[in-house]
Formats: sequence, structure tokens, C-alpha cells
Amino acid sequence: MYGLFADAHTHIPPCSGELACVSACFPCDWQKLAGFCDLPIKKSYGIHPKAFDSCAGAGRVEVKAAVMELDSYLAGADAVGEIGLDKKARLSPELQKALFEWQLDLASERKLPVVVHSSGRPGETYDILKRWRMGGAGERNRRFLLHAAKFSAELARSFQLLGAYFSFGLRELKLESGAACAASVSDDSLMVESDSTSRAGSLAEAINVLAEIRAVGAECVARITHRNFLRFYGRENSGNLALNGCE
Repeated sequence: MYGLFADAHTHIPPCSGELACVSACFPCDWQKLAGFCDLPIKKSYGIHPKAFDSCAGAGRVEVKAAVMELDSYLAGADAVGEIGLDKKARLSPELQKALFEWQLDLASERKLPVVVHSSGRPGETYDILKRWRMGGAGERNRRFLLHAAKFSAELARSFQLLGAYFSFGLRELKLESGAACAASVSDDSLMVESDSTSRAGSLAEAINVLAEIRAVGAECVARITHRNFLRFYGRENSGNLALNGCE
């Protein structure tokens, strides 16, 4: 339809050459993604806060061992993620924070961007990312994407002051909180995603809804989200493209 689709976050490899970042955020999926070479996709490896839900009594030793194994996959990665905090995860809040921070450290060492999962614990997520960002040396080494974004407009602006990118799928855009978040963030931080849903048509629908929310043309939204994908995942595009007047 627009020819510029860029899927910022998905768990399903594309069937064609479209731009996409595929995330393997459970250890059992890392090897499969590492061996996927059919298409020039971006690859993101991480440990989701729910990765230990089936491991009764997982403690600091087991979690740290998983982080060390993760590091062996990051030499061939384009990002670390999705990682973060989840109120419903069985891992203790304290261990979730440690897991999140350990992986942020790996991203800094590898100079990789981070795809962040935040469900039910946005304030804690913000505090951890603020400490991480302030301890670094510039956006290129410490940049992050808040996937499935549905924060309040106020919190979204606070995240944006840290240099955040935001990606939205249909699921978020159909929620009042997701739509408000999508309306409040800047052009330069905007992306779309399919996450775990079928990619067929979902990105086009998300772009159409996002265009309605921001009162601009859908083709322009496709162009800006495509450009931001290239910037975030490491391919520079020096052109400045604003949504206003780009219909």
C-alpha cells in the first residue's frame, strides 16, 4: 500500500523482504533466531521478565547464568530485548530489576539499542532507564524503544526527555491510553509494530489509525516510522522529515 512498512517489534519472521526486527526474548528461542538467515531482518535477543515463570524457585544464580548465556548471542544482534518489568511475572520484583539492569549493562557494552517491555510497573521502568541513560555517553550508545506503548501523556513526555522511542500496534491504538500516548509523542520517536499478531494487514491498519489520531496523512506516517526504524536500529538517515504538512 505505502511500500515503506517497518515493523519495529515482532516475534514472527516476515515472509518477504520488508523491514522488521524479530525478537527472541525466551532462551529457548535464541538459537532458532540465530539460525534464521533467509531474509535480512534485524535480530533482537533478550530475557523477558516472564521467561522464568515455568521455573519454580528460580533465583539469582539461575538468572545470572541466563544473562551470561545471552551475551554469547549479542555479537550477532541488532538490539537487546524485549526486556523490562512485568507486574504479573512470577520472578520477584527485586530479581526482575536486577535482570533488567544486567541486560541494560550488556547493551551498553555492546553498544546496542534496547527494546523495553513495561507492564504494570511504568514508574519503576522510568527510574531504571533514567539511571541507565544518565550513566552513559550519548544517545547512540544508550537508546531505547518502549514497545506496545500505552503510557499516560505525562509519563510519555517524561520518557521522551530521556530520548525514548515508542512503538504502537493496533492493540494499543484501540485503547484510550494507547491513543493518548500516540498523540503526545514527537514525530522523531514514533514507530509501529505487529508484536505477536499476524503481520498481514496489521501494520497498514496501525498506520491508518495512527494517522487519524495525529490528523495527518497515512503515507506520511509510513514514511516517518520507516525513517525512525532505520535510525533506531543503526542505519542512519540524515534527512529531517516532519509530519506537519506531509500529507
